[in-house]
Amino acid sequence: MAEAPSSNRSMSIEGSVKGSALVSGDHNVVNITNVFQAAAAVETPAKATGANPYLGLLPFTEDDADRFFGREALVEEYYARFRDLNAGPFDGSRHRLLAILGPSGSGKSSLARAGLFAKLRHEPLGGGPLGIMTPGAKPLEALAIVLARIAAESANAPGQKDVYLEALNTPDKDGAYDGLRRIAADIVDPARKPLVLLIDQFEEIYTSRNAEKPESSDTNRKRFVETVLQAASDPDGKVSIILTMRSDFLGATQADGALNKVITSQEALAMVPAMSRDDLRKAIAMPAAAAGRPLDENTVSRLINETDGYDGALPLLQFVLVRTWQGMVEGRTAAEVVEELGGVGGALGAEAEKLYLDLEPGERIITERAFMGMVRLDGDARPTRRRAPISRLVADDETIDDDIELAEARKVLEKFADPLRRLLTFRDEGGVE
Repeated sequence: MAEAPSSNRSMSIEGSVKGSALVSGDHNVVNITNVFQAAAAVETPAKATGANPYLGLLPFTEDDADRFFGREALVEEYYARFRDLNAGPFDGSRHRLLAILGPSGSGKSSLARAGLFAKLRHEPLGGGPLGIMTPGAKPLEALAIVLARIAAESANAPGQKDVYLEALNTPDKDGAYDGLRRIAADIVDPARKPLVLLIDQFEEIYTSRNAEKPESSDTNRKRFVETVLQAASDPDGKVSIILTMRSDFLGATQADGALNKVITSQEALAMVPAMSRDDLRKAIAMPAAAAGRPLDENTVSRLINETDGYDGALPLLQFVLVRTWQGMVEGRTAAEVVEELGGVGGALGAEAEKLYLDLEPGERIITERAFMGMVRLDGDARPTRRRAPISRLVADDETIDDDIELAEARKVLEKFADPLRRLLTFRDEGGVE
């Protein structure tokens, strides 16, 4: 599936589209001293070497913890809060749920994955398993997949996605959807708990809807929400939840009153603040310094000034930094590259426009229809990204020749999805791309 990026100034991507998966691995955060002294050194025309230390429009994941800078204090704060939420005993009235909210482009997913989740890997609450998922259009199925993967690595249960999905869709004798709680009881070692589940891009339960069967989407959403809340409040304490969500979807949670009450509580709500200038300096300067090729101070200061105070600018900043490093590999100075790109504000928009203008007329038609098909307007006319099957992005359009093949449409969209741009991402869901 191709997915439209989320941005309020130009094209960008705000979240990961890697699908439901169990995160594994063990990574240490690099501590760097004297980085600013090094970064202030006069830049020489020597080429940068080694892998690009910046990610561009890709979100930071747990595997990128060693190059995730600028949010150290916030990670410590959120870890302490999550630890306190999991300090028993429990009587069913409290929820072990931390809701990380912020505007598009504020770095919520990166903070949760490369920051908080990486720290939980090193300093686990009880040694229980960790899992990450995104809801998509079928949140219960996505949950069943990640639970099956967790169980497959456990000696306690074999783990079968279809079995778990049936359990998630089956209420208990009182009519409550508590499948996650029951499954966790089977796969979590009583001496090593809780299972910590990160639900990234939680707003997808409101945006990824079946247009042909909206009532089915509502039913699935309500079951998923109840499933999560039941598990997070269970007195046995075998499941703890971290979720990330765009803050402009907080109003949408009023359709799920119990959820709204929990995530707006003082205990659960964790609003992601804008990065301070010092935080931005770390995020800009430290990766390059760690890679052995510090940025000059003038470039660092310019990028700070162009990012500070602008909502959703972090993905745009990362895009400029990726391209800056590429230019340094070619032997150019960082200042030259940033100037040519047009700084933080213009680089990505110019890149997208250039790519579009290089297309043939027929390719532009495909692009226009596809991008329109990957944007959803809510009741307040706010645009947000949505996933869509590639086949539907090019079907039933009189402006496109009948003999156009799906492969041709995919070829066009791939130009926007190459690693250097990442304006679109592809994903397979149940055999549908």
